[in-house]
Amino acid sequence: MKRRPHFGIGLSPAVGKLGKFLRKRRLAIGLSLRDVHKFYGVRFMTVSHLERGEQKSMNSKIRSALSLAYGVSEQTLMNLEPREKYVLPKAPLGRLIKQARLRLDIGRVKFAAKAGINFESIMAIENGSQRTLSFAQISKLAQVLGINPKELTPFVKAHGRQKPRGNSASLGRFVTHRRLKLGLSQKQLAEKLEKTRQYVSLIELGKITLCNSSIVGSLVAALEVDESELRQFIRKRKIPSKPFDDKTLGGFLRKTRYERGISQEDLARTVNLSREQMSHIESNKSIPHLLTLEKIVTALNCRVPRELLPDLRRFGALLSD
Repeated sequence: MKRRPHFGIGLSPAVGKLGKFLRKRRLAIGLSLRDVHKFYGVRFMTVSHLERGEQKSMNSKIRSALSLAYGVSEQTLMNLEPREKYVLPKAPLGRLIKQARLRLDIGRVKFAAKAGINFESIMAIENGSQRTLSFAQISKLAQVLGINPKELTPFVKAHGRQKPRGNSASLGRFVTHRRLKLGLSQKQLAEKLEKTRQYVSLIELGKITLCNSSIVGSLVAALEVDESELRQFIRKRKIPSKPFDDKTLGGFLRKTRYERGISQEDLARTVNLSREQMSHIESNKSIPHLLTLEKIVTALNCRVPRELLPDLRRFGALLSD
């Protein structure tokens, strides 16, 4: 049987605090590089690179194995690793991402693969050259790092977003601010409101005034705010300068709609009509079909006065006493 060679003879010099410590502990215990690989699962080239300073840090798996092999704590090995690895960037986004990544002890390559984001983007985020995120990146990063997406929403991309204009600018800014604070995209907020993404976009751009629209209640729930907090940004509906002509069917329906605080657009949508069709009914330019009138009366929760409907037998169920 061949005798094992003397350890430490003919070896390249150890470099750095970590390399010298690992070499000294390994030789003191009497382990060869191949022994470390065979019994503790750490490739001998990895240990060699660490000892010669060619690799200056290690992941948690290697650190745990070497801790067991050399009889030292993982914290001792971590303290010997160069501090440069833990220098945090000045950019707030890069600092937040790198801190969370280092807490999990994940290398950049593995982190990029798990998040489904290319390595160059991860590098750009951590070194501060990329200071914003898309909603898609937010959800991926939050999931891998195990943090709340709300921590990343302040860094959402703002370029390309138009500023709200007109009388509803304050409402648009408020809705946008709350949406981003909750980590919602326009599409996600639209789904909560059962509207289209374009509808949400129009609100944020100040092109929809809402007034006393029924959508206010849905917005309050979706944005998690008090109704009074939202209504301070909503312009009150103007009362028409001309008095309502409630002596006609259309005038009666129009007056009742205003009293209920329902917009013409919302009422038309409720009864499956276009806004133009609803306008024609209220201005007495067209007479609604029985089923349509029944839907309108149900939506307004009212009864039509007898004198406004000549055919009493046909509209009996809709008449007031």
